[in-house]
Amino acid sequence: ADWKDVELELNQKGAPTTIALCYRYKWSNKLKKDAEKIMVQYGVKESYIRKGDVDFILNEPRVLDHIYIKGAEEAAELLWSPKFLNVKKHYEETWSHRLWLMRTFQRLVKLDKLQIFENIDKETQTQLEHRCDIHDLSKFRLDQAVGYALRWVHKIDSPIWYEACNLHLMQEDHHPQHYFSRTTIDLSKPVNLVKGLDHSDDERMDILPLLESILDMIASRWERALKGDLAAPTHMLVNIAIEQNYLDRYCPCNYDYAVSIYQKISKCKD
Repeated sequence: ADWKDVELELNQKGAPTTIALCYRYKWSNKLKKDAEKIMVQYGVKESYIRKGDVDFILNEPRVLDHIYIKGAEEAAELLWSPKFLNVKKHYEETWSHRLWLMRTFQRLVKLDKLQIFENIDKETQTQLEHRCDIHDLSKFRLDQAVGYALRWVHKIDSPIWYEACNLHLMQEDHHPQHYFSRTTIDLSKPVNLVKGLDHSDDERMDILPLLESILDMIASRWERALKGDLAAPTHMLVNIAIEQNYLDRYCPCNYDYAVSIYQKISKCKD
């Protein structure tokens, strides 16, 4: 992008967009990487990130006594602080969603007395638990976190959000759109808006990502719509009519399976 266009947008959009645009277009790769390392340590300090996940998030081994580039701490503060971009809030929301996903797994899979996922064997359950344990860790990386903070903390729609959203969906295979042929979708727009019923079953999800995806939807409803009510009856964890938009992301065969699980849950009597 031409920096003159960026400067014009800075003057119009205020601090959050200004900081996000500077991160995207002005900061060096070294500054971005060092700011990310500092931010992840902030996340560890706030208990949003487990120490054991740091190397996975940064995608590199830690180096003792790392020397940060000049300005990295100030850059991290601009991104982190609630006074500025408030990536801190995004980290908190990511941590919370991960917590509710694991609670959903424990309730509906590991401790499933209702036999909702009746055909899952022990090996598949173990693999699914691991996937839930590392679910959405990529959202702690700055190339996603900046765009997500802009969109969901500040409610600002932006090409920076589109990039972050598409990067997440292309990296994380628990999203149905991850499997769609790149020639059939417009990557200049948020891929999360792409629906699956127009796609063939050749673009279906593998079983483990599909299970994680279904748990992901249920966890989101439990946390948000039901306000994290631990006493919520099982049948309340889904609402097909309200969540039809999310179910429509799946290609036909995955859609049928997801709906069948939702129907089972909706008929549960605790």
